[in-house]
Amino acid sequence: MVKFVKSNIYSTVILIFLIFHITLPGISIALASISFGIWGGMWLIRLIILKSLPDLGYSKNEFKLISIFFAGFLLMEVISRIFAIFPDEALVSLKRYFLVLVFIGAIDTIKTEEKLKIILASVLIITSGISLFEISMYLIKLPGLISEGMNLSLNRIDYFIHPLTNAEIKSLLFLSFFPLIFNREKTFKKEKLFITLLLIPIFISLFLTLSRNVYVAISVSLLIYGIFFNKKFLLYLIPSIVVIWLLLPSPIKTRILSISDTQFGSNQGRIVMWETGWKIFLDHPLIGTGDNEITEVYKLYKKPEFHGEGSHFHSNPVQLLVTCGIFGFIFFYAFMLALFLKQISIYRKLKDLRYKQLVSGTVMAFIAYHIAGLFEWVFGDWEVLTVFAFISSISFIILNLENKINNNQNG
Repeated sequence: MVKFVKSNIYSTVILIFLIFHITLPGISIALASISFGIWGGMWLIRLIILKSLPDLGYSKNEFKLISIFFAGFLLMEVISRIFAIFPDEALVSLKRYFLVLVFIGAIDTIKTEEKLKIILASVLIITSGISLFEISMYLIKLPGLISEGMNLSLNRIDYFIHPLTNAEIKSLLFLSFFPLIFNREKTFKKEKLFITLLLIPIFISLFLTLSRNVYVAISVSLLIYGIFFNKKFLLYLIPSIVVIWLLLPSPIKTRILSISDTQFGSNQGRIVMWETGWKIFLDHPLIGTGDNEITEVYKLYKKPEFHGEGSHFHSNPVQLLVTCGIFGFIFFYAFMLALFLKQISIYRKLKDLRYKQLVSGTVMAFIAYHIAGLFEWVFGDWEVLTVFAFISSISFIILNLENKINNNQNG
């Protein structure tokens, strides 16, 4: 049995179902959950049989503060749910934190550059294929919708999952790969063309979800990329935005401009929810209300009037303040800040240009995740969190790979 769990076949099956787990949330939560169960179960069985802890390689020393802050946040989550306003079954939804296995499992499983290339190429190809299908469906249905007089700003890509979730997943993947298309190495020409062609449908698809928080997140992230990672990119960014704007239909322009309109329906609803959330937080400042039966908690303060009002607070910071209190809020953002700073530190240590570009992409994706999270409860979205956990592991995987190469050369 020991020999089998150490075999390449066993590792390959884990890798295949890890790929499915990362890519299938965009199609089916059920299939993604099954994939998680298979690869996660096989991975844990291997650890148990080999009587070993996950091998984090050279990056294990990077996790001290990250682990402390995450443990603090998880403790506050448990406490807030035990003492929740509606405590019945409040602990059940803690199961989403099993997704930390994606982060740890990816680092432990992906030990070679070949495996990293396989999983990244697979994720990119599958996501691009899904995007092409969505775009095709959109174009097939579009003439009929126009003839019926449907407003283009209401025609959002939502064939598999909610358009907002769809856009958030694809924005994370798009930004992670995006810097690689600026690689000028002669040996990388074919890969660069391959990546560029696959990113185009992903970008078009996420744009056609018409998710405004993602528009803001991508715009800010690309601006940050231009300022801190590739100043020449700014020369392309501004003209590209102008050209895209001129080509957009009027209804979509109106939707984009509504981002800053406080009287726009969903904007107004969010403001009302945030104001209500602040009142709830002030009544439960230390440990919050517990993340359970949020609609019922909300109704204690206000009768829902807007679409989706009260289901959650459509903002990571507000949701965390309400449900976990100030201590949970502090631990969460301390954990995320520690993770972010480690990614920056890894970027600075790397020598290989492709590795640096890939890590700069994961940094952008990290920033975009939190910008989008200002306007939506993305941390509570299982599908998005799955992709975020995987992307966050990439910089640590790359650190292990480069250190291993350097040590072999020095040896």
